[in-house]
Amino acid sequence: MNDIITTDTTNTKHLNVGCASDLVERLHSLEHRITKLEELVTEYEKKKCQSHSAKLNSHWDSHSSLEFKLALLQVMNAELTLLERKLTNIAAPVSFVI
Repeated sequence: MNDIITTDTTNTKHLNVGCASDLVERLHSLEHRITKLEELVTEYEKKKCQSHSAKLNSHWDSHSSLEFKLALLQVMNAELTLLERKLTNIAAPVSFVI
């Protein structure tokens, strides 16, 4: 009976570690993508301040692009938050098993 429990615990540990490493990889990827988006938004804001003489049309095109990037950033941030919660839920049992 103890062997079965040990085997189940070991399998769970390996499964959790595998899931956790996948989530960590996805978190790093999302963090990188969010950083890039933040850089794009910052760059856009700098250009916007420097180019007050731009036409109204191009201003609205850029504004729409910024809104899209900000919306994408919000979605990615929400996904990152969900992944962090999943990682926390997976990592907690692993620390007890090890």
